[in-house]
Amino acid sequence: MNLRFTIGSLIALFLLGIAPSNSVGQELSPPEVLKYDLTMVENKELDIKQFQWINRVIIVFSDSPFNPNYIEQLELLEEDQAALHDRDIVILIDSDPTADSLIRRSYHPRGFDMLVVGKDGRTFLRKPNPWTIREISRAIDKLPMRQQEIKLKGR
Repeated sequence: MNLRFTIGSLIALFLLGIAPSNSVGQELSPPEVLKYDLTMVENKELDIKQFQWINRVIIVFSDSPFNPNYIEQLELLEEDQAALHDRDIVILIDSDPTADSLIRRSYHPRGFDMLVVGKDGRTFLRKPNPWTIREISRAIDKLPMRQQEIKLKGR
């Protein structure tokens, strides 16, 4: 039996503790660090303040790892990881409302929610539907801090 899984599907399955197996019966391990060291972290008791002034944070909330919007968003975030890396982005995922995590208590998501938090710690984008990296990048690139970063890199 030859099964194909995307990284997003694997992450969703591992969040539930369901590990797909390959044709020889060995368990696949979850991706810890994606290309360009872009990290998707399952949110437990992370505090958004630990990323302040260092990273922008994309938080993907869902009421279930099987929510189609959640799976689609994780797949979209894989498409251009270089763009996310260039913008110093870390991705936090939380698909377990019963875990009552600190970030879930802070942002009060309802079902699927995708948030982008700036380096200053302020949420500047909150969407109830998946967004492409292109859409996210355009929103980030309009921020004054990002404009400043672009100018400094151009020197």
